[in-house]
Amino acid sequence: MQTDDNAPFVGYDDIIIERQHEIQLEKKSLRQSRTIVLRFPYSVSLESKRKEFKMSYNDAMASEFISTLLDIDEVMEENEHDKEHIIEIPKALYRGVRNRDLCHFIDLWLGECVYMSHHKDRYNFEAITRLCGSLGISRELPFVLELEAEYPPEEFKNRHRIL
Repeated sequence: MQTDDNAPFVGYDDIIIERQHEIQLEKKSLRQSRTIVLRFPYSVSLESKRKEFKMSYNDAMASEFISTLLDIDEVMEENEHDKEHIIEIPKALYRGVRNRDLCHFIDLWLGECVYMSHHKDRYNFEAITRLCGSLGISRELPFVLELEAEYPPEEFKNRHRIL
């Protein structure tokens, strides 16, 4: 077997040092990630499968309400040890929204499913549309426009009656 005498020798210590460097980079990456946890305590029970809803910072920014809270809360950026930022949604913003509808709303928001109008017998899309409005969900998300077209918000209904 022929070896290259000019090739640097890689010993056991070099491999260990390289691996320690990789581990440090992984830890730094984890430390920089932010998970936003949304809680809707009045729509969950002890039996609910999903009691809180986790999403990335960028997913959460699709809500005007949540993005405002995150912009105000600069402490989140300063504290490197907090990997999760918990936000409890005020009950007035989701009054009357069942857990089943809430779970579907979050799945729509995160792109885990698509809006299908033939599921009217399964979900209360009018309540989901109100929730989109109260949280200020971005109209850049396709499901929001589809819901608003089928279930116009109250201010649009009233505007049409006046005209």
